[in-house]
Amino acid sequence: MKPRVYVETSVISYLAARPSRDPVQAARQFQARIFWNSGSRFTLLVSPVVVDEASRGHAGQAVKRLTLMEGLQVLSAPPEAEYLAQLLIERKALPVRAVSDAAHIAIATVHEVKAIASFNFRHIAGAFARRKIEMTLRQLGYEPPVIATPEEILGDFDEKASTTR
Repeated sequence: MKPRVYVETSVISYLAARPSRDPVQAARQFQARIFWNSGSRFTLLVSPVVVDEASRGHAGQAVKRLTLMEGLQVLSAPPEAEYLAQLLIERKALPVRAVSDAAHIAIATVHEVKAIASFNFRHIAGAFARRKIEMTLRQLGYEPPVIATPEEILGDFDEKASTTR
């Protein structure tokens, strides 16, 4: 069975974006494309939160983002995930303004997804953010998913050596 990877909205946004001249943005777009094109190695998942966020903004770009997600499994947002998202904020693993980011993490966690692919370094994929999130989830009795950039996920999950949930 392939590792299940939750694709957070930032990855979808980089995939759909117009090519950037900024080297950092261009590198992330490139990483997102390689990850997306390696999707046969993984079971890619999204949630209603990703669909909602991808639907916002410029109409043409929203259509591109939603089209990219066609055919992906959409995980439910059960009450346990809503409660867990609240706890992540209450315990200061994420700031109050990061409600949707807490929802991404909570949904992936309660569905026991192997990893979360994200370029959201402020609240999800940053080194210190990851550490706070992982510690809080463990304190609450959950095994945290691996939180990483698409490039890190590709490097860490070897088809033969990976274990799935």
